[in-house]
Amino acid sequence: MFGLNQRSGWPDYYFNKEYDKAIYDFNEAIRLDPKQAANYDYRGMAYSRKGNYDDAIHDFSQAIKINPNDIKAYEWSGNIYLGKSDFDQAISAYSQAIKLNPQDGVALSGRGYVYYKNKKFDSAMDDLDKAIQILPNDVIALNTRGCIYLNKREYEKATAEFSKVILIDPKNFSAIENRALSYFEKRDYENAINDHSTIIQQFPSLPPAYFRRAADYYKSKKYNEAIKDYEMAIQLDPKYPDPYNDLAWLLATCSISTNRNGAEAVKLATSACKLTDWKKWYYVGTLAAAYAEIGDFDNAVKYQQDAIKLKPESAGDNFDEKQRLELYSKHQPYHESQN
Repeated sequence: MFGLNQRSGWPDYYFNKEYDKAIYDFNEAIRLDPKQAANYDYRGMAYSRKGNYDDAIHDFSQAIKINPNDIKAYEWSGNIYLGKSDFDQAISAYSQAIKLNPQDGVALSGRGYVYYKNKKFDSAMDDLDKAIQILPNDVIALNTRGCIYLNKREYEKATAEFSKVILIDPKNFSAIENRALSYFEKRDYENAINDHSTIIQQFPSLPPAYFRRAADYYKSKKYNEAIKDYEMAIQLDPKYPDPYNDLAWLLATCSISTNRNGAEAVKLATSACKLTDWKKWYYVGTLAAAYAEIGDFDNAVKYQQDAIKLKPESAGDNFDEKQRLELYSKHQPYHESQN
């Protein structure tokens, strides 16, 4: 299996992540026998691990020229093309592997993921179902199938898929985050909070984790906890606009008056708008709400009108925005409902 390099320490080098030494061994093996496809395969794998993707693709292509039935070369090529977002080439490589072996769970999983990225959900699901039958613990296939259910708003099925991944790999960041999103969409905010708390335990310096948990707290009406998490996200990344905006919205519109702080909301919303070059309509709408909270209704009307102009048609109608504009025109602030 290891060609002429059986006598070398290549497997140890590779598994010890000493890829340069592994490549050196295979350079010599290929020099001695340039017709051995396996040596190109393994050198290509080492190149891939080093991030030398063009060299890796060259080696896998050489292996395929020598052995057109080299399934592993097609699998690895598919993986690299996928990593480069060259989806057409990835599908081609995975499809060739599947043609050679219809029970190739790795290639089915990879092609299913590519179909998912291309939003071809039916084709993706067909491949993923087959992959999981062959490889029941394939976390990529399970996680991707969960993402498709999430896109289809089948939240119970999505949650179940992500839970399977977490059972297999308890620290799988993607599955935990995806399950948290499923819980959020199901309005199961407590479980969403728990999952985001798990992520924060693993990655205590990750701003989006605090931002997303803050959203969970906000929906749970745990406003003090939400404020702390928004503030932590801003502290960790002062150039991250989302927590500025959402904290400003909370401070401007919270149903509980003691949590409102219009002056601070104006500062935060202004920062969010500046960080995004005043291009996000809903950030501008937040600034309008903040000005209304401090009683500056001229600016509230101005920025609300700007928000309505900026809002694209794809974002839906302007019913809510126009209602708020009407409030500000009557010198009334907008506050969220307590229900």
